[in-house]
Amino acid sequence: MLAERAARLPHRKWAVIGPNYEYGRRAWETFWARLKELKPDVQMVGEHWPTLGKLEPGGYVTALLSQQPEALYVSLFGSDWLAFAREGGNRGLFKKTFTVGILLASPSISTR
Repeated sequence: MLAERAARLPHRKWAVIGPNYEYGRRAWETFWARLKELKPDVQMVGEHWPTLGKLEPGGYVTALLSQQPEALYVSLFGSDWLAFAREGGNRGLFKKTFTVGILLASPSISTR
């Protein structure tokens, strides 16, 4: 369902950040496969798979800002998500990137 909504958005350049284990990768693979099916011209500009519970957000936010995705899929949760959200918010990531994720409270934390 999230991929179907994302396919209606204008964003074509996507990145992902999620925990490096089955849940994080599988959630992305399912989303990405459906999004590509619905909108074949989307492209992936970055994949990031930090170790669960050991996220150091600064480097990931820097990498994402340099990759300039139009949209970001997040499957982080718990303390990893909190640290990433704090760092991304402080550095303007969410003002530049439409953000979606299956565990986020709304379809986007972005105001774009």
